[in-house]
Amino acid sequence: MTISVAMTVNGKSVSGKVEARTLLVQFLREHLGMVMTRPLVGASALGIAQAAYEWTLEYLDGQSEGGKPVLGEQRIQQVLADVATEIEAARLLVQRAAWMGRNGIPMRGGQGSMSKLKAGDVTMWATTTLMDLVGPYSWSTECPLEKWFRDAKIYQLFEGTAEIQRMVISRMQAREYAERLGYAAEVAEEAMAEKPVAEEPVPA
Repeated sequence: MTISVAMTVNGKSVSGKVEARTLLVQFLREHLGMVMTRPLVGASALGIAQAAYEWTLEYLDGQSEGGKPVLGEQRIQQVLADVATEIEAARLLVQRAAWMGRNGIPMRGGQGSMSKLKAGDVTMWATTTLMDLVGPYSWSTECPLEKWFRDAKIYQLFEGTAEIQRMVISRMQAREYAERLGYAAEVAEEAMAEKPVAEEPVPA
């Protein structure tokens, strides 16, 4: 069974047929390269993190401890706030990288790798943290958190491991910095080479 895929990226039309069992990521890599597929992988990872977060909120809602609502406890609120903030931060990185790729803006600073790295790490951390929050029930196969936790790990491995992404980001950042320094030096040199304007004599 095949599915038809058609899209426009950077003003270029891309279309073709993909086997239903083939990941869309593989199709995009063939036509657009890994720079564009990394935000897609990051977005996929964030879907897991968001699902785990929302499920935990629903699970804890209505529960009480010592006669008080669990969601009203500061220790629970602190953890949930951290998870929500990290997910949102990762989402913004993914959205920026996707926007840059769609509009043909070069990701010279490693923005594509940043989005994949952050989303993968956040998803792994969020599912682990939320399992700790829920407690022993989250370890059972009946709890969806257990599956999301297992699913999250792959996003730190495929399409370039987290360690590889860090190497890519570091090298691209260094290269971008060198380019900026070179450009600044050229501008300074041009400014110094300009003929100074003669000063008008001051009337006596």
